[in-house]
Amino acid sequence: EEIGEIGKPQTSIMGPRVSPGGDKILALGGSGRNFDLWVHEAARPVLNRLSFDDMVETGAIWSYDGKRVAFTQRGSQELKGVTVGGGALPQVITSFNQGPFTPLDWSRDGRYILYRRRSFQNQITDISANSIGTGSETVQQSRFASSVRTSIGYFEYLQSEDRWEAHEYIPESPFMVEGAVFSPNGRYVAYQSNESEDVQIYVKPFPDGDERWQVSTEGGVEPRWSSDGNELYYTREETLYFVNVRTGKSFQMGETEPLFSSSNLFSSGLFSAYDAGPEGRFVLVDLLGNATSPAIRISLNWFTEFKEL
Repeated sequence: EEIGEIGKPQTSIMGPRVSPGGDKILALGGSGRNFDLWVHEAARPVLNRLSFDDMVETGAIWSYDGKRVAFTQRGSQELKGVTVGGGALPQVITSFNQGPFTPLDWSRDGRYILYRRRSFQNQITDISANSIGTGSETVQQSRFASSVRTSIGYFEYLQSEDRWEAHEYIPESPFMVEGAVFSPNGRYVAYQSNESEDVQIYVKPFPDGDERWQVSTEGGVEPRWSSDGNELYYTREETLYFVNVRTGKSFQMGETEPLFSSSNLFSSGLFSAYDAGPEGRFVLVDLLGNATSPAIRISLNWFTEFKEL
């Protein structure tokens, strides 16, 4: 059941993330090429802007206490943080010398931050060699290929040294790994991967452990935990599914069941289409009023009509 609207309308709103207390929604919003981080208040139509420069924010997550937001910017190796509603400029939390990365989730105890890293590998392959004339010269044709490799890591806060330290969690591989999120008790991480060809949802112990459980069987993206950790959600096409789980010393799960369907759940893959809040509530981005989805339209014989003018 749809129970209401949150915040204020914007030309575009992408990637909603619900604060730990459920009273605020973090999202990327704006128009044209001018996108920034905004916070919508749930109880009243109020917007708070968190970023102001021309850089493109590539990830944004809530702190464990809901007072700050951490994010990165495209091409940057810095994790920045900004206080919500404080009016201060973002400050660097930590730097990462292994290339650009995107933060994914912040553990409830405040000790860990999950991040995703992509690396591009270029390879030149010789595909033929032909002789020229009667001499010994040859001409080689080469093929240039680029592949993307992804990995999941985490930052650990070392309180005694007041610094963050980076660790590997899911090693780099040719398979896509995305969307990693902590269980509320911090013992497990849910993520999506295409290692079995189709994109599926998996759960893995944190911070280490060789076990791994495949949750979805027919495809799934964008895993989310319920606030009490007893349910795991994910989407497939335009339907939200849930699985009853136990996240104690061992991970246990029940059967997958559909919860509800909505055209607003369809994910482009670049930004999440929804987020799970407390008390079984979900936040989705919707078009306001009678607006229709953008579409590509093809006009035929336009040049003939143009000449008649």
